[in-house]
Amino acid sequence: MFFLALLPFYALAFLWTLRLSSVRSWVEAALSAIPLALALFTVGVGIPGRFLQDLGVAFAISSVACLTVSLVLLARRRSAWPQTRWPFRRADLSWMGVLAVVSLLVGIVTYRYAIFDEVRLQGHIPVVEQMLRGHFPPSYIAFPEVDFRYHYAFNILAALLAKAFHLPGYLGIDLATGLCWVGFVVGLLRLFRGLSIPRNGWALAFVFVALSGGMSWLLVPRHDGGAGMLFQLPHWQQMFIFGRVIHPSLIMYFFQHPVSLGLVFFLAMLRCFQRWSEDGDRLSYVTGVFFLGALSLAQVMLFATSLAGLGAVFFYRFFRADIPRAKNFFEGLGVLLGALAMAFALGGFFQWTAGAESQPLRLTWPPGYLRNEFYARGRTIAWWHALTWYFSGFGLALLLIPLAWWRAWRARREFLVLFLLAFGVFSFLVPHFFQYSFSWDIVKWFFAFEFSGRILAAWAFWPWVARGAARQALAWALVLFGTVTPLRFLGELAFRSGASFTRAELRIAGYRRPEWRGAFAALTERMIAAPGNYGMVGSSPSPSVSLAMATGFPMIQLDFNTVAMPVGRQRIADRQAVLKTLAENPSRPLLQELGLRWIVFSCAEAKGLSPTAKRLLQELEADPGVEKFTHSEGPRDCFQAYRLR
Repeated sequence: MFFLALLPFYALAFLWTLRLSSVRSWVEAALSAIPLALALFTVGVGIPGRFLQDLGVAFAISSVACLTVSLVLLARRRSAWPQTRWPFRRADLSWMGVLAVVSLLVGIVTYRYAIFDEVRLQGHIPVVEQMLRGHFPPSYIAFPEVDFRYHYAFNILAALLAKAFHLPGYLGIDLATGLCWVGFVVGLLRLFRGLSIPRNGWALAFVFVALSGGMSWLLVPRHDGGAGMLFQLPHWQQMFIFGRVIHPSLIMYFFQHPVSLGLVFFLAMLRCFQRWSEDGDRLSYVTGVFFLGALSLAQVMLFATSLAGLGAVFFYRFFRADIPRAKNFFEGLGVLLGALAMAFALGGFFQWTAGAESQPLRLTWPPGYLRNEFYARGRTIAWWHALTWYFSGFGLALLLIPLAWWRAWRARREFLVLFLLAFGVFSFLVPHFFQYSFSWDIVKWFFAFEFSGRILAAWAFWPWVARGAARQALAWALVLFGTVTPLRFLGELAFRSGASFTRAELRIAGYRRPEWRGAFAALTERMIAAPGNYGMVGSSPSPSVSLAMATGFPMIQLDFNTVAMPVGRQRIADRQAVLKTLAENPSRPLLQELGLRWIVFSCAEAKGLSPTAKRLLQELEADPGVEKFTHSEGPRDCFQAYRLR
């Protein structure tokens, strides 16, 4: 019955939405409440959970609080309820059909595969499983003593859904991804309405924005881009071009789960602030700040850039004669202080953690993204190669967005339009002047630039497109030209046999959903059976990822994700040195130094251990305080485990 505790969050979101806006039907109200419900999950559980260090208790407290507030709002409600009928029009058939097809593809891909960082040692599945084991706030899988400095709101949502419906972590992730897709679609359509794009233009606008893609599909994969053929996937817009990683499409970013939830909060925040700027509605203002604060734990890049964009808007409003300066100042200050207070209360990136270090934006001079790109290492690039990179990633939108910016500047008195302009400019400038020290993730600012720019372009060009059937046909032709890579990505993952995928495709986005069977399943079930079993696991790199995904236990191994995150460089170097010593000369004191609770081998690995390692295992077997488990269902499905006390 745990799932019933989810209902108060949605009930409060539903009643809050009815007070927030004049929705016309129950269907619209029910869908519009989803982004707010997701934010309530994140904030309502994230803040108390961080200080109580117990996700389950925090969830129970927040559920009771939401139920209490919902009953109060219900008792005080005096306005009429929405209509039971949906005001359907023939113009709705086009966008509903588009949404149905795209949503079906997204749903199939979500269910079939664990994409990108789901399947990593320091990936989403291990973090969700870690939460399900009662370890909250989460820590690094390789360093359980160091709090996880990351935007893990999506992981909280996935863990709550998995716990509510008694599912493994990876299925909780699938459910959370589906909810985020619904929230994203709802937010985008509501934003189109706020930008006065009529319903007969929603299909074109949605395809243009959500299925954005460049022209990389016109390239051939034979050039290795300086990084090896393994990464060359022009048909999916995932490749190196002259030694630089391409800017991926929006639909690929959506499966990077901080973006999944971040887009939901970002779009909802925009609509709230727009409504406040037009009507002066205080509840919309407060809700906008609430979404902005929740965004800090969902997607920190969108949060930081949104703060900068809002700062630019309030700065411009300071010089408008029709807006009182004191009022504008305190409203802007309220946004800043409210959002930062929530950010530091939620934690994630906004916490001080011993053993971690920041990954600051490093100023690069002379400026230029392609000159200073993470993998390029300062190598020069010819101007025609640079054009190839930009048009391969952005396509024709690269020409439309500057025109949309010009149109937005002329309409700068509109809050939403000015914000999208400022947000887009900041997003474009950051990767040209800054880089991260440990990863290539600065490229994500290009996603923010393109996403905001395409929304502005849809707003700016719709009046021209709507003037005739010929113009609409031309617009559809140009838009569909840019959807080749996202549609191929979705279509091939949805319908192609996994056996036909190349190594490159499997590496990027073709991991099968994990399903534990046989001896491995028996072993991991035994490992997680008792709460006292939680502890550091010593294993070779090969089974460590699967063990982390199945149990959420900390592992001694490192992976690329861990190294690319803000973990202390000396801590990583020390672990690498210990791993080398452990491989060459393992000893009991070394196991104690690492704080190992478990040692796990496949039976085949155990046979190939060095004489020193075999002597250590014999010593462990002779110790009455060490338990040995062997689970075997054949020579290829056999595991040995030692539980140290």
